[in-house]
Parts: sequence; structure tokens; C-alpha cells
Amino acid sequence: TRIHSLMESLFAGEVDESVFDEPRNMVFKPYYDSFKSISSKLVEQRVYYGEELGVDDEVGFGTVDVIVPNDIERTLEIHDLKTGFNLVEANNNTQLLLYAVGASRLYPEYQKIKVQIHQCSQEHYPIFEFSKSFLDDFVEEIKPKVAKILELREKPEELVDNCVSCNPELYNATH
Repeated sequence: TRIHSLMESLFAGEVDESVFDEPRNMVFKPYYDSFKSISSKLVEQRVYYGEELGVDDEVGFGTVDVIVPNDIERTLEIHDLKTGFNLVEANNNTQLLLYAVGASRLYPEYQKIKVQIHQCSQEHYPIFEFSKSFLDDFVEEIKPKVAKILELREKPEELVDNCVSCNPELYNATH
């Protein structure tokens, strides 16, 4: 989004903080302020988790807004900036858990992980903390689901048959 690009430019020193003088940007200043002095952060970092899920990394990857290896708390932090109005929760958030899998590849020494949503426009900042073993259990749980999705991608006719939105009989049975 525009805000993600703006934050990336701010963290890279390509633009200055006067961008927060614009009313549409000022709500994101606390997000910027919370990370600007952390030198160890990775911004807009592509992470790969395909190998852990049994797929190619070409399929299994994402871009994390901010990763902070927090040596003081011995915690790997994954931060996700959301700009929409619908509240997004951090607890068991599949997107953030997948990001954590990929970030753990970069920092395998961390056994404690924290994911946080930063939904500044809604003043919503939920946090979910978990252990590396929880993450390992998540990977084992999601692997068969990923395999099924990829299998259905190869057989579009079955995908339609199993899709609640595409199949009126399934839709009616579930609503």
C-alpha cells in the first residue's frame, strides 16, 4: 500500500518525518516512532516458508513489514502494519504464523516469538506470543491443508466441487 511504501522510505532515510504533517499520514507516526531507533530491524523483508510446508519457496513466501530480533527479551518479533477498517487479530493469525516460520529461518536461535498487528487508524495493536514448539506444531497442522490446496489447483473441476462460493448445493448446506 501507499503507507507501506512510505514507511519503507522513511526507515531507509529517503524521506523525512515532515510527511507526518499531512493529516492522512499522521496516524501512522506512532508506528514509525516505535521502530525508527531500532538498528537491528529488517523492513519489508521477504521471508520463505515453502520448504517447511513441503512446497517450493516460489509458492511459500511473504513480505514482513518489520522483523526485530530482540536480544534483550530473547524474542523474535514480527510486526504487520494494517491499514483497513476491519479489525485484524494476531492470535493464531495464519498470515503472521507463516511469516514467523520464514523469519525463524533467518533467526533460528530464537525460541520465543511475538507477532503484532499495528492497525493505527483503529488504535488496534493486538499481540500474540508463542514458543518455537507452538510454531512447529502449526507447521505440522497446516502441511496437509497446503497439500490439499495445491492438489485442488491441479484439478480445477474438483476445486469448483469443493468451493462453497462456487457450488450452490454446498453454499445452501452451509448457510
